[in-house]
Amino acid sequence: MNEQNHPFFQALRSRLRMWQTGLLLCSVLQVFGCALMGVTIFALLDFFMAFSQGTLLVLDLIALAGLLILFLTGCVRILRLSSRDMALRADQLLRQRRQPALSAFELVRAPSAGVTDWQEFLIHRSVEEARAGVEKLPVRDCFPFDRFRAQFRVLLLQTAIAAMVLGVTIHASRIILNRIAFPLRDIPPYSPLTFKVTPLQPKVLYGGTIELTAELSGGTVRSPVYLLTRKGGRVD
Repeated sequence: MNEQNHPFFQALRSRLRMWQTGLLLCSVLQVFGCALMGVTIFALLDFFMAFSQGTLLVLDLIALAGLLILFLTGCVRILRLSSRDMALRADQLLRQRRQPALSAFELVRAPSAGVTDWQEFLIHRSVEEARAGVEKLPVRDCFPFDRFRAQFRVLLLQTAIAAMVLGVTIHASRIILNRIAFPLRDIPPYSPLTFKVTPLQPKVLYGGTIELTAELSGGTVRSPVYLLTRKGGRVD
């Protein structure tokens, strides 16, 4: 039998596309949730460890590569689903213990050599009954609503966790997220300490030294403080 034009296979393929669409949407939600959790963990680590620009860039690339691999592997697995998988799912959705759709799929794919007229009649009738059953299954019912709802609830939970963690200190989160999003920019790590340096335009004194005054706010310094200036790749 010609599988491409066979009504039974056409019915399976139309429902397979809806199933795959739903699974792809679930995969997108999963990747988005993983990205949200990754950014939250990344932000916490940067808050306590104050990564360098090079470390931020490397971690960003690793995270992006991991998300891309996760998404692509999911897409490959979903797109590899065949009409046979859809036949099995149709039997599950129709709650058919005898699995008539799967049996019809195997019968159509079986070699026709040596089949008697009576056997061909029985095969044709079984396939037509399976086709009628599959066509009674609405295409929209093949969408994996249960899995989509479960994945959406997980995403909502992940969003709530990220909002709670990042919302503790909005100012710190804004700085850290900018550092993660733009690792090549010279954005200093977050610190609760604020130094107001005066004068803004210091004059060079004898011997090439300058005097600066710093007014500290936001906390107490309990260790020596070093002022680093970066220009042209050089740190002084």
